[in-house]
Amino acid sequence: MQYHAGQYVDFLLRDGDRRSYSMANAPHTLVPGQAAIELHIRHMPGGKFTDQVFSTLKEKDIVRMEGPFGSFYLREDSVKPIGLLASGTGFAPIKALIERMEAQGL
Repeated sequence: MQYHAGQYVDFLLRDGDRRSYSMANAPHTLVPGQAAIELHIRHMPGGKFTDQVFSTLKEKDIVRMEGPFGSFYLREDSVKPIGLLASGTGFAPIKALIERMEAQGL
């Protein structure tokens, strides 16, 4: 999957609802043939998606996902300063941005 650091994917639930999660790893960290995105998912008891993730989802289960989406991503050619602030699972896209910036020497 090709994406920019800071973007997100939607998981499609059986009832048509969606749950969005930002990639927490920069795209340059993906290994061809072994590509895996890193997600930060907090278990919300009673949550439609997180209850499944933390209780019944197992390796090789099929989940439907779409993306990448979002306009919050690193503009590598910009010379403008960047201020970053995040907490909880909101740290995921910031982590990906920082990884990418470090890799590019920005």
